[in-house]
Amino acid sequence: MEQRETEPIKDNFENRIEQSYQKMSENIPQPPPDAFSRIMETIGEQQEKQVEEPQPSMLSRVMTAVRNIRPVPALGWSVAVVQFAVILFLIFQPQTNGTNGLKTLSIDGSADRSIVLNVVFEENAVQKDINRLLNRVEGVIVGGPGNNGVYLLKLRKGEDFVKRLNTIENSGVVKFAGEKY
Repeated sequence: MEQRETEPIKDNFENRIEQSYQKMSENIPQPPPDAFSRIMETIGEQQEKQVEEPQPSMLSRVMTAVRNIRPVPALGWSVAVVQFAVILFLIFQPQTNGTNGLKTLSIDGSADRSIVLNVVFEENAVQKDINRLLNRVEGVIVGGPGNNGVYLLKLRKGEDFVKRLNTIENSGVVKFAGEKY
């Protein structure tokens, strides 16, 4: 029963679409009668231009290819010479302070002048307040947050270290602060 009720609606809908297409086709301007012949003339002119242009000879194409290949090896050798010069410089550079010239944290000793703390910030702490605290205590976040919200905060050791640690603990944005072991 439902199909019989929808069929007249469908026919009415199709009729409206067909009528609208008929109205549209009446309003669409038709192309000029000589459009096809003008297109064919344009195609013929383009084909004539292509035929008139001479093709480069085989010798000129080979010479062009050789000229394009030659700079590549020269560039490769230039890079190799620069790399060799850098290697020589690194090998024969003057030694300083009895070390091999490479400075790492273990050689430099700067790692010994700092301490790393485990810090948990309050849940309602905003970045602005955390940044203000870090600037006040001259600290840097070097890791975190971990799974439990722990950040690693690096502070330099010094005479005022205890004062800075108290500033962290009493800041209001830190829930917990303790030395990392």
